[in-house]
Amino acid sequence: MKRAMIGVIMLGLAGVAHADLIFTNASGNAWSTTANWLDKTTGLPVSRVPLSTDKVTLGADGGPVLVDAAGAASHNLTLGTALTIGSAGTLSSRAVIFGSAASITNAGTLNMQLYIGVNKSSSVFDNTGDINSTTTAAALSIKEGGTFNMLDGTFDAVGLLGATGNSGFLNLHGGTMTFTDVDWFDTGAAYYGGYEIDVANDGELIVSGTNMVSYFQQAITDGHLTGVNADQVSFVGGNTIVAIPEPATIGLLGLGASTILVIRRKMIL
Repeated sequence: MKRAMIGVIMLGLAGVAHADLIFTNASGNAWSTTANWLDKTTGLPVSRVPLSTDKVTLGADGGPVLVDAAGAASHNLTLGTALTIGSAGTLSSRAVIFGSAASITNAGTLNMQLYIGVNKSSSVFDNTGDINSTTTAAALSIKEGGTFNMLDGTFDAVGLLGATGNSGFLNLHGGTMTFTDVDWFDTGAAYYGGYEIDVANDGELIVSGTNMVSYFQQAITDGHLTGVNADQVSFVGGNTIVAIPEPATIGLLGLGASTILVIRRKMIL
C-alpha cells in the first residue's frame, strides 16, 4: 500500500512539473498571481505559477502581463500579447518566441538558456534592463521585420547575433550588447539585404574575441549599418567595437592611438 501511494505521489509530481500553462487575467495582470494560470489542455486552474519545466503561452486574450518580482520562470515562452518585466522583475526561460502583435518591455532581468526569437513584423522588444544568454548558438534572432530596440542596460551573450529570415531591425540607441559572433548581414553564403542596425547615443556593440572590422565596414558602405562611420568600428583588446566615441575620446585623438585604446577599453569594461 505504501509503495502504491508513493507511485501515485510521484506521478502527480511529474504531471505538475511538465505542464502546458496559459495566462489569463482573472485576477489582474501579474505573473506572480497563481489565480491567473490555467492548464492549457484542460482549461482548469493549476493554483500555482509556472515552473522552469513548464511551457507557457501568453495569449492575446489574457494580456498584458507584468513580471513584477524575482523568480518568474518557464521552459519555452510563447508570446501573443505585451509582456513587461519591471525593474524588480526577473524572468528565466529556455526560449522566448514572439507571435503576432507581441511585445516585450524589459526594465528588469531576463535570463535565457537558448534564444529570443523576435520573428514577426509587428514584434517589438524594448530593452532598458539586463539580458543574459548562455547558448552558443543564436542568442538573438530577428526575422520577418521584427524590431529590437536596445535603449539602455546590457545584453550579454555567449552566442551570436543571428539573422534567419528576410528582414529585421536592431536599434542600438543605448546600453551595451555583447556577442561572440554575428551573421546579421550574411551567413557566409547568402547576403541578407533586409537587415539593418542603427547606432545612436552611447549604444555599443561588442563582438568578443573576433576581428569583424571589415565585415561591419562593408555593412556601412552598403547602407545597412547606420549612425556610425568606418572609423568608429575598431578592433581593441581582442574585441570588435561598434560605437560612437564620447566627445572626451574624440578630443584625445591628437594624443596618439595608444591613448585612444586605453579610453575605449575603459568604456567597455
